Amino acid sequence: MRQTLIVLVGLILATRLSAQPGGAARAVILERAGRYVEHYYERARAILSRETVRLQRLDATLRPEDTGRVLIYELRIESAPDGALPSMTRRRLEAGGRLLETAAEGECFDPPDATVEPLAMLLPNRQKEFVFTVREVERGRVTVLDFVPVSRMPPTVTWRGACGNVDVNGSTRGRVWIESATGAVLRLEERLDKPFQFVLPANVLANSGPVSQTVDRFETSIRYEPVTFRDPDETLLLPKSARTFTVIANGGVPRLLTLQSFDKYQRFVTGGRVVK
Repeated sequence: MRQTLIVLVGLILATRLSAQPGGAARAVILERAGRYVEHYYERARAILSRETVRLQRLDATLRPEDTGRVLIYELRIESAPDGALPSMTRRRLEAGGRLLETAAEGECFDPPDATVEPLAMLLPNRQKEFVFTVREVERGRVTVLDFVPVSRMPPTVTWRGACGNVDVNGSTRGRVWIESATGAVLRLEERLDKPFQFVLPANVLANSGPVSQTVDRFETSIRYEPVTFRDPDETLLLPKSARTFTVIANGGVPRLLTLQSFDKYQRFVTGGRVVK
């Protein structure tokens, strides 16, 4: 009977949320999401996972051109001090395959050792950096929010040898699926607003070929699913998979599909024990 009451309470909360005006509903769901993400980072600091990354070149029909490149990492979420954003840090365990004949250029597409954790945008002190609108409420249980960054500047590219790193500088828009009653994040999507062109520096240019490239598309999607730990029992929504599709006109890899999967979660508990 107690389990039934818990479910009914969740449905009542979700119904109340969907019945409110748009502005009020947005404020309620963002407040719940902010609390949820704070708790998420508190728990995630004690968790390790395995991240498998497959980088795949696609042809003009979006079919794989080759076997691609596969990398395996140990992944950890870290909360940084002094107000810095939480990050995902990687330790490479395995790497195989190539995207280009020149290994150094192919490795330009490998994930960096550290990236900003995507849910950081929903922390209470960061929500003001985005404009959120309620797109829909799915059956009263899931609230879908669209978002755009407040500060929007043209993307920039920085170079490390032949490798270019693109900073979109807020030139994106996205969508997030949030459990209405709890604020738990179920799915997150983001895409580039419009194409942008950049010029290759002299040290990257070959004797022939284009002097500029255009990022036509950049879109990414992350899904979260329940992971259960034992002793003590605990279930957390953690990343299950991510998909990123990039199209760069005149690029060495014009169409790149990046697939990430996350498994083998381990939780560190008091006394130095590891629980899978």
